[in-house]
Amino acid sequence: MPDSLNSVLFQTTTPSVAILLADGYSTKDLNEILDLLIENGARPVIVSSNYGMVKSEDGDLLRADRNMSLVRPRDFDAIFIPSGEGAATRLIQDSLVIDFIGHAFMHHRVIGASGSGARVVCESQIGRLPVFDDMHANKMICSNGLAIAAKGTAIDVGMDFIYAIAERMGIYQAEYSPASA
Repeated sequence: MPDSLNSVLFQTTTPSVAILLADGYSTKDLNEILDLLIENGARPVIVSSNYGMVKSEDGDLLRADRNMSLVRPRDFDAIFIPSGEGAATRLIQDSLVIDFIGHAFMHHRVIGASGSGARVVCESQIGRLPVFDDMHANKMICSNGLAIAAKGTAIDVGMDFIYAIAERMGIYQAEYSPASA
């Protein structure tokens, strides 16, 4: 599997990926997934319930591109929730976020998460799916439009997330499951 899919996938179309953030996100994890998405031709969009700036667990400030109350799952091809304990706690408490994740999955959007971001997905209605039983045992899911690493970083799950987006968009047909490679 190549480290970058830029030459293979996102040349004729640019998938839009909502990155769900709240105060307390991991700067390192966010930067890892942003780098992978941009390198592979996707367009990340920072979405937050905060108006204006979002503060990382290290005190870094980032301006949200869109407010959660003004977006719909169909505005994006995929969503990703990076790690950060404080952010996960805030996102879980935000009913707009939890509903957004559930609706995104019901509309066949790819859902990705790393580290504590996986807890946010588990709190949505899709967290009750049988596939999440496997995640609790294996700490990783990479199938059915999900790319989630509960005990990993964005680097650990990032390429599986990119491949899942490409598969959902009909750009790439996997001959094997990236997670099992």
